[in-house]
Amino acid sequence: MRRRGAGLLATGRGQASGRTDPPVPQPETPLLAWLAAAAIALWFLATLFLSLLPVSDADMGFHIAWGRVLLADFGGARTLTLGQYPSIVVYAYSYWLYQVAAATLYGAFGSWGLVVLRAALVLGALVLAFLLAGRLGAPLWARALLLAFGVLVGQERFVDRPDLFSTFAWIAALWILMRHRHGRGVWALVPLQIVWANTHLFFSLLPAAYVALAAGDFIDGRRELRRAVFVLAMLVAASCIGPAGPGAWSSLRLLAGFATDRAVPVQIEELVGSYANYKNFLSVWVYRLGMPLCVLAAVAARRRLGTGAVLALLIPAILSILARRTMTLFAMSAVALVPPALEAISARLPRRAMRPARLAAVAASLTAALVVVAGLANGRLLLAQDRVGRVAQIGDPYFPGLGAARFLRDASVGGPIFHNPIVAPAILLENGMRLTPFLDARWLGTDEAFAVYGRLVRADDAAVGAAWREAERAHGFEAVILDFYEMPALLRHVHGDPAWATVFADETAAVFCRRAGPNARAIEAHEARVAAARSLPDPERESALGREVLRVLESAKPSPLAALDFPWESFRRGNFALQVRDRDGAQAAYLDLFRRERGSLSVSPHREDIVKNTLWCLGESGEWEARAGLASALLEEGAPDPKSRLSLRIERVRAMLALERMPELEREALALAADPAAGPDNRWWAWTSVARAREATGRAAAALEALRAASRERPDAAETHRAIGLMLDLRLSRGPEALPEYETFLRLGGADPWVENRVHELRGAAP
Repeated sequence: MRRRGAGLLATGRGQASGRTDPPVPQPETPLLAWLAAAAIALWFLATLFLSLLPVSDADMGFHIAWGRVLLADFGGARTLTLGQYPSIVVYAYSYWLYQVAAATLYGAFGSWGLVVLRAALVLGALVLAFLLAGRLGAPLWARALLLAFGVLVGQERFVDRPDLFSTFAWIAALWILMRHRHGRGVWALVPLQIVWANTHLFFSLLPAAYVALAAGDFIDGRRELRRAVFVLAMLVAASCIGPAGPGAWSSLRLLAGFATDRAVPVQIEELVGSYANYKNFLSVWVYRLGMPLCVLAAVAARRRLGTGAVLALLIPAILSILARRTMTLFAMSAVALVPPALEAISARLPRRAMRPARLAAVAASLTAALVVVAGLANGRLLLAQDRVGRVAQIGDPYFPGLGAARFLRDASVGGPIFHNPIVAPAILLENGMRLTPFLDARWLGTDEAFAVYGRLVRADDAAVGAAWREAERAHGFEAVILDFYEMPALLRHVHGDPAWATVFADETAAVFCRRAGPNARAIEAHEARVAAARSLPDPERESALGREVLRVLESAKPSPLAALDFPWESFRRGNFALQVRDRDGAQAAYLDLFRRERGSLSVSPHREDIVKNTLWCLGESGEWEARAGLASALLEEGAPDPKSRLSLRIERVRAMLALERMPELEREALALAADPAAGPDNRWWAWTSVARAREATGRAAAALEALRAASRERPDAAETHRAIGLMLDLRLSRGPEALPEYETFLRLGGADPWVENRVHELRGAAP
């Protein structure tokens, strides 16, 4: 029997066969085993759900387009750079297996072909990691807990990219290295490396993993230096078998730049460090808490795992700290390597503490699995993460600008074309090599193109005209695709420029063509149609929007189990109208949104923006009830900055004045007067509103006090002195005290015949 604490690299029959036989874990109680099995089944179900989501990663359009090029003329791609840096050729031939597979599956089965490929890679990697943990001696309870960690962290990157193959290949490499590296099975790494080097640039991780395991063996006393060097040399040689040849390694310098977010002049979510304060959600928080604990557990149980396994785990740990895109790599590694460490650590606990600790771990995993499966089934979890689509509802890919790119194809719009990088994959997918992207989808644009793009992104409404004219002169753009977020100033400029015609607009992007150019036929065929679809002023629509706002604000939150479908199309159409200052279009889109949201607005991360935008939509209407409700909702949720909080309080006071709700008016006006961001004019208006509310409720003395406070804020406001005089004279019958206020009113330029006559009366009555 193996003694507790012995490493996996034990002597005896395991060494002779080249395999390592782990110690047998202590038996689990039936209750623990059943609960663990239930949690494991639910986590695999959750992974299946996460694998059956619509295709949404924009880069997939790039990969399909290049796959088509490779299928049509494999050698021709060697010189096709699309006007970008020649290093794009290295990318084409480093990804070619994935790209050809993606293009073939998409051509044969549409989006479902890509989804099945994604599901096979995700589930394959997770099953391999789960089984490897079992082969290394981990019991079900530990594997159930790490499955929760692995799926929660990894799900952010369960996307259609060759990265998923790297995750699968990494786990396959760990299996071979942990089970067969001392025997003939290690040579299975060679074909794996050949395939990997032709599929994704992360192939360099395999030699790194082998070095880590070999170094661990050396530290643990098993020194096979000659064999290790030979195997490593074979892996490096295998990585050069492909169209890119040894050049595949030259791209790793650029890859290092991507891993540290230094390759491009803009911030990309997947390249941001995992501890950076950027779009944090469930997966990031679970990673931040769990990753250090997993590493510490592996280090603490290094005699059980072996030093090499700990070093191998550190590779994805370091990468995942540098770039968010590699969190999935660490998550899957943890599923494979950390459960045996947890078993070793828990075995050191006293028996009365060990069983409750294991039961608590399984209970936590099972509870989390139930919540995640339910949240995926009803759409709540996806909506909270701002992810479009529902499980197994697979249609067209959700690529930014896909409709606009199809319009370019169908209307035969010619270039040069200006766009942001995220739209380039859709342009290539739908137009092939007919149009040359301005900025390539793989962020390999030239320095000059990036400089133009950067100036236009940063430009405000005052500066964008000059920046755009300079870009037009330099590149001769004939068409423009703009989304409704990244370059709002340019969108407004081109939308309002008579030299450009709007020929297409859907919920994600608009297309503009230069009038004095080669796209006159497209303008003639489509401009009038787009113009006819614009909304016209409609008072009834404003009233309907106000009613819908109140209904939604007063509605109870939906049940946690209720299915939620967010009206993305209405939301995005509203964003376009908002950016171009089209109040009528925004009202129409937001009315449709409120009618269709069915409780999903309470979960959407866009709720605050939608409420704020709706307030703008009604900002010039008489829908005071709705405006008051919207302002209150924003104040209750916490205005993001003092200026916003102040404007919302002003809106509330205006609404209460219009609705003549005097008790609420007094409360809101007092809050406005006490706001630290309020200036003298704001406080003066607030105190006059307080006085109006108090006078209307029969409290003349209190109203006088408020008017005197207003006068202190703006002593030069003639009307305030008149109001004080009238309050003293007519309400409180204190005419002599009113005289100085009337006189001040007149001295400050006030004009009122009644006040002038009253001054003469009061002066004549004075002793």
